[in-house]
Amino acid sequence: LGKEAPEGTWGFARAPAVSIDTPQMKSFVKAYKEMTGRFPGDTSVTTYDAVYAFKYGAEKAKSTDGPAWVKAMKGASVLTLRGIVKFRECDNLSNSPEYIGPMVFDPQYGFAIFKPAEAVDTLPIARSCGEIMELRKKAGK
Repeated sequence: LGKEAPEGTWGFARAPAVSIDTPQMKSFVKAYKEMTGRFPGDTSVTTYDAVYAFKYGAEKAKSTDGPAWVKAMKGASVLTLRGIVKFRECDNLSNSPEYIGPMVFDPQYGFAIFKPAEAVDTLPIARSCGEIMELRKKAGK
């Protein structure tokens, strides 16, 4: 919406690139902008992080075999564009954050950004490892 965005409205996003303050993200945003002429969206960031996590697991497993990769990722901590993402031991669920924040027009970008962007950890709302194991047991897995 550019300048028409209603300032002060709170938004949410998986990866508001220009609002995330990590050295990795700043470098990514700069390189992406130089290569494409625009700023990266959520999908660009989450895809990059997913490929990087896959690379991390494949190198740790010394294989791209699915079961070997899954085993290698148990309890892993991976440095991503959005910071450290941890994978749970019990089911490899990650704490990949969701972001919330008030929208503020920023002339540097020509559109509203989250200022500040607050990372919300997703694990506190996920089923616990105990619940997951109980559900797997009931399902015969």
